[in-house]
Amino acid sequence: MFYALIILLLTPIAHPDLKQAMRDPDWIGQPPTEAWWADDGQTIYFRRAKPGGISDEIGSLDVETGEETLFTDAQRAHVPPAGGEINYARTRRAWSRHGDLYLTDLSTGEITRLTNSESWESSPRFMNDNRSIQFSRDGRFVIRDLATNTEIDLRTLAYLDEEDDSDEPLEGMEAQQERLFKTLRERTEKSDQRDAWRDTLEEQDALRREKPIRLGKNRQQRMARLSPAGRWIAVSTSSKKSDKATRDTMPRFVTDSGYVETERVRPNVGVPERSGESLLLVDLDSGTYFEIDHSILPGLATDPLAWLDETSNDNMTKEVIATEVVNDNVTTEAVTSEVVNGNVTAEAVTSEAVNDNATAHETERPLRFTKLEWSPDGNRLVVQARSQDAKDRWIAEINFEEDGPVLQPMHHLHDPAWISRSFNDMDWLRDGSGLWFQSEESGWGHIYLWDAETRKTRSLTEGNWEATGVREGPVDGLLWFTAGQHQPVVRDVHVVDPRSSTIRQVTDLNGSVDSFSLAPDGSQLAMRFSNTTRPHEIVLQNVAPGSQPEWLTESRTDEYLATELVEPRIVRIPSPHSTDLWAKLYLPPDGVKAPAPAVIFLHGAGYLQNADNQWSYYVREALFNMYLARQGFVVVDLDYRASSGYGRDWRTATYRNMGSPEVEDIAVTIDWLAANHGVDPDRVGAYGGSYGGFLVLMTMFTQPDLLACGAALRPVTDWAHYADSWTLPILNTPERDPEAYLASSPIEHAEGLEAPLLICHGMVDNNVLFKDTVRLSQRLIELEKEDWEVAIYPLEAHGFREDSSWLDEYRRINALFQDILNSP
Repeated sequence: MFYALIILLLTPIAHPDLKQAMRDPDWIGQPPTEAWWADDGQTIYFRRAKPGGISDEIGSLDVETGEETLFTDAQRAHVPPAGGEINYARTRRAWSRHGDLYLTDLSTGEITRLTNSESWESSPRFMNDNRSIQFSRDGRFVIRDLATNTEIDLRTLAYLDEEDDSDEPLEGMEAQQERLFKTLRERTEKSDQRDAWRDTLEEQDALRREKPIRLGKNRQQRMARLSPAGRWIAVSTSSKKSDKATRDTMPRFVTDSGYVETERVRPNVGVPERSGESLLLVDLDSGTYFEIDHSILPGLATDPLAWLDETSNDNMTKEVIATEVVNDNVTTEAVTSEVVNGNVTAEAVTSEAVNDNATAHETERPLRFTKLEWSPDGNRLVVQARSQDAKDRWIAEINFEEDGPVLQPMHHLHDPAWISRSFNDMDWLRDGSGLWFQSEESGWGHIYLWDAETRKTRSLTEGNWEATGVREGPVDGLLWFTAGQHQPVVRDVHVVDPRSSTIRQVTDLNGSVDSFSLAPDGSQLAMRFSNTTRPHEIVLQNVAPGSQPEWLTESRTDEYLATELVEPRIVRIPSPHSTDLWAKLYLPPDGVKAPAPAVIFLHGAGYLQNADNQWSYYVREALFNMYLARQGFVVVDLDYRASSGYGRDWRTATYRNMGSPEVEDIAVTIDWLAANHGVDPDRVGAYGGSYGGFLVLMTMFTQPDLLACGAALRPVTDWAHYADSWTLPILNTPERDPEAYLASSPIEHAEGLEAPLLICHGMVDNNVLFKDTVRLSQRLIELEKEDWEVAIYPLEAHGFREDSSWLDEYRRINALFQDILNSP
């Protein structure tokens, strides 16, 4: 049956207490985590976790009747997985499972197993002859003729230097032996002649297997793509030494062995060597390869941080109190600096001297290749590359000229802050007429089309909103995507015609479509949809205008359906610093009793969006917010600046100054709560984990009068000790831009702590290492700070797993808020 509408006849039970709220979310239900169409278009398959989190299950939904069927473990082996590749004529689909290949005849539904071996075969793609597929077998490219079932193992790529046939001159005792003994000389000559004959025989043997193509022993492969025509392999490589970096060590105190064990974890920011990548085009016909010259990429040789060396003190005022010169390096013992850019006042250690090596930078910045996309006919290759400092992204075509492949730039995106981690997808249209790609060049993530004939680019979408989840439809050449055209906190499915740039909104669900899948004939959408209080369900809708959605699943348990929830309102908070802030507002069910206490929840990840109308990743936190609201607190779940979904300027507001714009947003939120919801501004607390924990610390350290108390969970306390890939784009490196780390690291501002602070951290956290909390604790001890405490969790990582740990942590947070904020 379809669940278009559910009327609850159950009497709501008493709202859950804190212990119930901190249980495993299994009690809420098991929502689908994935949905995909069967090849016949009559069935939708889905996947969901089983209670306990140990395993999952696969089921099917009959599109006509809505009937749900669950498969046994034995039956699920026969369910074709999502993905694979469909040929251009849309008559066959090739796919892989558990290291073997399969082929589905889309007209009959018949499935043929193509391989059954100990080797690992994967990534099948159709060749442009429409009768063969290419695939990877243990890392080697293989072509299989589907008509004859014969296979061709293509020449392998060997990361070795070219063979050297020249003989090294004999030296020392070996030279003496050959000079003195004729028999040894003759035997050596005969051996050399025999080897030469064997080489000649092998070269003239048409049936011999060709030797590997040697690409150099100092290279290692990153990506490789075989052209649909079968002649060329595009390969991105890096230097083998580029992976060598000093990694931190994490101890484990509670272990099976009873001994303290250690684990090597990630390097810190700025530590990994940046040798860059190369792009090679390997010609399988000739056995040669070309290294593509990418120096032509615009801006590659320009140092976007040169201004740091030239004007390193232009936006800083410093009062140096005492310095000590040691080995030509200037160290500063007690420096007070005011960061004018961002209005952050910090007590920190800095220096007026610039290290002698600070201005010595390579003229050509290292880059990495992120996409290699062959056109459907195999005659054109488009690549995407990013500078490793995250300031530039290039899309370029490889032109195959007489003298060899040559790179020709198509599109260049530069951001003085950093290129987004999102909005980097691209793919050829199925007919090969052009290539669509995403770009944030307008200030918002949109879709662009490069015309293969005219080589011109035009935008397909535009406006102050973002297009995500782009893919081409199965039959009509249209591009489908999700967006919130009218509000950034909802996501519906849209479609754009690449020929006319005409956009149509397909769904209007009053929530968010997390993912979607088009039926094989393109007539229907299967979507994973949710809102703030309803977990993800599978919703079906025809794509024709005016169609209505039908709910195919109901995953909520009776207990959850009978639970009295405090449904949050999604609100806009005017801000003088930027565009409006978006947030979820939880109000006491019995009304606000002014002047009321308030709590601000600060999500993690920095770039995550959590004030949107969808089921949150933070399930327990949402239930805790409801719990606090029932206790009379006004609770706000805030999307501060740098949260995703609000455009480029919002995203990059924290460049070189993390923690300052967000603290301004928290101050604006407190003022808004006081003016509009009867909140006492002197009784506001905050809590959050990871980046949210970092923000709690920055607020309490840099604006001591803003919060009455705070709970920082698994917080970053010093960005110089965090991961390279995340930190470098926002703060550059500690060596190149020390002022950015000074301004952005809570440990540098710890002297400002005045209000009660709770820190909670798992000791086996391999994301934000436990040492962050240890180092901050030592700093607070030396500063003789009071009213702070640390709760440690010996068996927990970045995301807690045990209900008992969740409960202990949130009992402490609740006690802090009740003790401090409920005392007018």
